[in-house]
Amino acid sequence: MADRLMFDKLNGFGMKAERGDLFHIDFAGQTITYKVVSINVATPDDFTRLKIEPGRDIVTLLICTPYGINDHRLLVTGERTAMPETMEEQCESDGTTVYLTLYVIAFWIIVFVVASATLVHDEHGEEDVRRVYPSATFRSIRMV
Repeated sequence: MADRLMFDKLNGFGMKAERGDLFHIDFAGQTITYKVVSINVATPDDFTRLKIEPGRDIVTLLICTPYGINDHRLLVTGERTAMPETMEEQCESDGTTVYLTLYVIAFWIIVFVVASATLVHDEHGEEDVRRVYPSATFRSIRMV
């Protein structure tokens, strides 16, 4: 996973998370929006900021920091908020599932066409070659 950018944009890769920023989590077919309320750096053994707070719907994103050294943890905590209307429209019209479905269907169509062509060639290939090259000789080789 070293070649993946997971939460790296939270701290310095392209943009830096700030209080008031929004982030979204897709869960159980819903997109839930959170507003960043705190950003902290802690040691790996410090769990004091990772608590359940009764009456609050919060989530904390945790990543290793600084990049390449990874001896501390960046904790970005967000509190659930309403999704802005513009983001709601964007999430509804995402279409990722539609594209994935189309790619899978296209893949299986290609597999079917190649398999069919291979079977037809195996059944009729030698006869077609004999018509074009009547003097050609063929030897059958069987693999056991």
